[in-house]
Amino acid sequence: LYLQRFRQIFALNARTGLLVWHFGPDADASLGFDGFEEDQPPGWHSVTLSDGRVFAALPGETLTYYEAETGRAGSELVCLDATSGAVIWRLDRRDEEEPFARLSFDSSPLVRNGSLYIVGRRLRSFGFEDCYLFRVDAATGRIIFRTHLASASTGTFGSRRATLSVPAMHGDSVYVSTNLGAIAAVSAYTGAPRWLRLYRRNDDDAEETRWTTRDAPPWRFQPATYVEGRVLCFPTDADALLVLDAEDGALVARIPSDRWGGLEMLLGVRDGVACGVGKAVACIDIDSGESRMHVPLPEDTQLFGRGVWADDHLLIPTRSGLSRFDVRDGTHSEIAWEPGREGGNLIALSDRLIVATLRGVSVYARKTDLWRNLRARMDAAPDDPVPALDFAEIALRGGASELAWEVFEEAVQRADRALEPPDAPLRRRVFGDALLFVEMLRGRDESPPFEVERLYGYAGRFAPDSAAHVRYRFRFAELFESQGHPEKALDAYQQILRDRSLRDEIAPAGVSGPERASANARERIDALLERNGRLLYAACASEARRWLESATAASNEAMLSRIVETFPNSEAAPLALIAHAELLARSDRPARAALLFARAYHQYPEQVQRPELLRRIADAHEQAGDLGKAYRWLTKAAREHPTARVDYAGE
Repeated sequence: LYLQRFRQIFALNARTGLLVWHFGPDADASLGFDGFEEDQPPGWHSVTLSDGRVFAALPGETLTYYEAETGRAGSELVCLDATSGAVIWRLDRRDEEEPFARLSFDSSPLVRNGSLYIVGRRLRSFGFEDCYLFRVDAATGRIIFRTHLASASTGTFGSRRATLSVPAMHGDSVYVSTNLGAIAAVSAYTGAPRWLRLYRRNDDDAEETRWTTRDAPPWRFQPATYVEGRVLCFPTDADALLVLDAEDGALVARIPSDRWGGLEMLLGVRDGVACGVGKAVACIDIDSGESRMHVPLPEDTQLFGRGVWADDHLLIPTRSGLSRFDVRDGTHSEIAWEPGREGGNLIALSDRLIVATLRGVSVYARKTDLWRNLRARMDAAPDDPVPALDFAEIALRGGASELAWEVFEEAVQRADRALEPPDAPLRRRVFGDALLFVEMLRGRDESPPFEVERLYGYAGRFAPDSAAHVRYRFRFAELFESQGHPEKALDAYQQILRDRSLRDEIAPAGVSGPERASANARERIDALLERNGRLLYAACASEARRWLESATAASNEAMLSRIVETFPNSEAAPLALIAHAELLARSDRPARAALLFARAYHQYPEQVQRPELLRRIADAHEQAGDLGKAYRWLTKAAREHPTARVDYAGE
């Protein structure tokens, strides 16, 4: 499932909702659209999927006609790999010739026969705007032609992106409702206009104007629709649905929008009947103009997204819920959104309803039907872990945690039974699901201990890389401590410190503290010991002492270094640093010795003899021939410890 939110594009698993990839910056939701408030429905941007590629027009920042482009995000056209989100090509018109420097691309490109068709607009002085149709090579992004379609005043003085148009295609003709007083049919191959139909704009008569193109709601921008030799258009700057002859653009019928109680959204045309919604839901015969169905909406109803015509019903998203109308007799029902949910643009599938809002996506289905279908998919592929993972993820998100846990364990067993080790995508999937269960368990007052332990084991077996190993240990450590098992949290952090590949990783996103995983784990162990007492660390402390005795007896520098890295919270760690520094000094490496002495001084201020250690640092610098540093450290000793006696044999 692919979605666009301004300059961001998201690919989600359509069955489970998990994020597959994300393209674009973490931008402000209102980028380039100052009048688009957070409490409004989702916008008008939408990607196009074709031949394993995603095509999208990215909007630019709002720019008045007298402002410079420098430093602003400009409109551009991008082509991404649908599987990975990698950029295949991108077209930025800011680098083109000057007349097109302020050109922006409209949303929802049309892709057919290896070509991409998209509407481009150029803002000019004093609220005038030009509209063009571009044909682009879908494989390379090379522009094949551009055709000028219309120019007009938009009534949006000084602002970019006043209007929008979505192209439509039938045969070898591309149809564009420019929303600038003209509807055009253009040859898909040559770009030559075949006909151009002008219409009376609302701007010509202020009394008839309901919307300006600046404040029109997103669903008001609609493509032309080809129906049996006719083209239906509902321009934003007209007060009627226009029915044109597809061959020559002649006006066949003009149905005023007030026949719908003020048409705002055309939902479709079937068997010569057009259905739409404004202040009423209505269906009208486009030949005779007669009403087939007309049901006024309640006075306080607020449309909140694009509706859809599904089977025999019109589904209308409102601020409070979903309105469902039967096109045959007008009977309707109301379904309130769940708490915390809201309306948005709709996609109706045979078994699901997808609602895309400004802030997220919700998928609705009958739970009993959903469970049955998911179980059937599992049974049809008894050795495949993917259907079981789909089932587990959906059940977990739906609040059926016990069912989710049962199916997830089945998925893990299927993955384990594979003749070969699971591939990277499957490993990431199982690992990610294990962390989803951790989030669920963190919200429960009580949890069977074996569930957490088994999840911990699953995460370890399926973690795809060292970053994932660090991530799950931090996540589980927090869970262990919250459930009263600080010893298990300590062990999780210690596992990071014991493994060099994990110590050098970056701490997971969202984890406060030092960036390096080892330093972060050390801080968290200190906090654990402060809350639970040093006795918790007894086993680690004992092991560290044994390592120190062995390393000191053998003068083993590598082992002394390993003590500091593995047990930085132990009393043996500063002693190992000092012992290592002494070995370096005796083997004529005083500069390195001074660094280790200084590290012990700064890192373990409460566990070392500070005056004595300052003298050793100074001695090491003198041995290295750096008398200036030696003097500075002695001065520091005299200032911080004026009553201490420090014997110094140097000159």
